[in-house]
Amino acid sequence: MSASEFAIKAAQNESLWRERLARQAASGKTIAAFCREEGVGKSTMSYWRKRLGVAGRQSTAVRAPFLDVGPVRTAEPRQPCASPKGDSAHESPGRIELRLELGDGVVLHIAKH
Repeated sequence: MSASEFAIKAAQNESLWRERLARQAASGKTIAAFCREEGVGKSTMSYWRKRLGVAGRQSTAVRAPFLDVGPVRTAEPRQPCASPKGDSAHESPGRIELRLELGDGVVLHIAKH
């Protein structure tokens, strides 16, 4: 391969990776998920990001607009229920539980007991 052919090939490769890095950033997918779909290694993606000086984050979450759920109110205290063993199950007054499934197996669980 001549020097000019090598330079052309390098420029094409650089262009391909700039486009791929831009698609990943715009996709909102994590780098791992994007690389799986593209069939490329995360280390290769990291190499090209560094080589081309493209900023990136290892875990880019899907960006959704802010969702204001308003004030959280506690439920009325429940009366204890009899368990099968005859013991009383104790519910804490003011107990709050919130579970958010954020995708990619990430779950946020907040509880006030």
